[in-house]
Amino acid sequence: GSKAKQPVYLHPAAGGLLAAAGLWSAWRDPAEGSDAPWLHSCTIITCAANATMAPVHDRMPVLLPPPVWHAWLDPDNHDLDGLTALLVPAPDELLEMHPVSTAVNNVRNKGAELIEVIDLDDVELAE
Repeated sequence: GSKAKQPVYLHPAAGGLLAAAGLWSAWRDPAEGSDAPWLHSCTIITCAANATMAPVHDRMPVLLPPPVWHAWLDPDNHDLDGLTALLVPAPDELLEMHPVSTAVNNVRNKGAELIEVIDLDDVELAE
């Protein structure tokens, strides 16, 4: 049926780390009483794709720059307008990507070779 997708390696153009905006919660199911086990959940917040990401997907994680990490992580920060203003696509120049082998699609495969650039002229994708 559907056309196979070409995997890509996405990384910071200048190297370093990326921090994605997320939310987490620890709670107990009230229906199970006060001694119910703790449930832990988390989510990554997404936004519209920037120009770099758009050829791959229409959404992307919200990526937070280091100067706002403290504001995002501060549990006493109740400035909803200020926090909401952070939920925007990353600058186009923040990320770079290149095609990689479909070997990344198998969780048993490991190694640095999985993120090496491949020549798309040597790749045949299913039609």
